Amino acid sequence: MPPATLQHGGDDGEWFAEVVVVRHGETSWNASRIVQGQMDPQLNETGRQQAVVGGGESLDQLSKRCVSYLNTVAEKHKGERVIVVTHGASTEELCIHADPTSPVRGKLYNTSICVFRIGGGEWILEKAGDVGHLDQGEFLEDAFGGDGVSA
Repeated sequence: MPPATLQHGGDDGEWFAEVVVVRHGETSWNASRIVQGQMDPQLNETGRQQAVVGGGESLDQLSKRCVSYLNTVAEKHKGERVIVVTHGASTEELCIHADPTSPVRGKLYNTSICVFRIGGGEWILEKAGDVGHLDQGEFLEDAFGGDGVSA
């Protein structure tokens, strides 16, 4: 399937890519209010060998990694629409990078949609946390961070 080309008036739309970031669908852990990526299960032998002293990733590191990735995607897909599916924390960090005043913290439901226009080092957050495609009740009201326990 060929990539979607953006319809725009004039040549100014060629400098950006429209990146649609979707938070993954609900998992059994979401419904059980288990914070994914924050649990401390026992590592097996391979996991112990892979573990790094101090392990984990700070929010700043997460943000830099996600922003770098989306910049790369946008550069490769100028003039196109791209869909990226990821986790809530990644999506929050991307929204806050694009708009530090964005009220998304703790308000990104499963399958919520955020739309960015990215190009030339500029980020525009066009839509954040949209769930208009869902019927009421098809998402957890206390989604990612809403009550500090769901993820």
